[in-house]
Amino acid sequence: MYLITFLILVLHSNLFAGELRPGVIRLGTQNWAPYHYFEDDKLVGVGVDALTCVLDKMGQKYEIKIQPWMRAQVNTEMGELDAFFSASHSKKRDKFAIHSKVFINQDWYFFYLKQRFSKITKKEIKNLHVVSARMNSNVLNWLDVNGFKSKGHNATADKLLLLLAKSRIKFYMENEEVFKHALKNTNLSMSSYGKVFNKSHHLGVYFGRKFLKKYPKFLDVFNSHTDGCSRIRN
Repeated sequence: MYLITFLILVLHSNLFAGELRPGVIRLGTQNWAPYHYFEDDKLVGVGVDALTCVLDKMGQKYEIKIQPWMRAQVNTEMGELDAFFSASHSKKRDKFAIHSKVFINQDWYFFYLKQRFSKITKKEIKNLHVVSARMNSNVLNWLDVNGFKSKGHNATADKLLLLLAKSRIKFYMENEEVFKHALKNTNLSMSSYGKVFNKSHHLGVYFGRKFLKKYPKFLDVFNSHTDGCSRIRN
């Protein structure tokens, strides 16, 4: 046990010897509760906790910048940031970045008002209805790729939840934890909403290809620590 631990530490030390180890890694993310958000002027959230757990185990210094989500991705592509998180996999992102092992939980659901629909299936939603989602989100990209009729909204989860409550939209596809957290900011109850499970699409970190070209061993070392910091529910 101790020998294995020692060998792993030596291996990591060799991988990060000299120029192979970045001094400070620059990460971008969005204000997206409960994954990353400010509380008493401090950046907190399950995504922040999981990420910093991995980086602390690596002994890696870091800085996190809050930006609009699309800007964080573009800045990673341009090399102004080294990575962005918490992000699910998509082929569009693969063109300029490489996804880590997933280690942050995400479950996608279709949400709707029970007073409008007593019961409905995923197939019926796809064939008969328009599904709303946040603009520039992987949720919206997934809907488009998979043949759903979709509408992107330049709005936060809180605002989309209110549109749903006022029957301005019929279906809203969202990360379950994001939906529940947004609900806390209203006087609405989860009992008013129905939900249809879509899929689990867990989250990780996208490291820019420019960054990994300079530090080719970094992702392997990062991935080796994700299991010990995983927030994925079994």
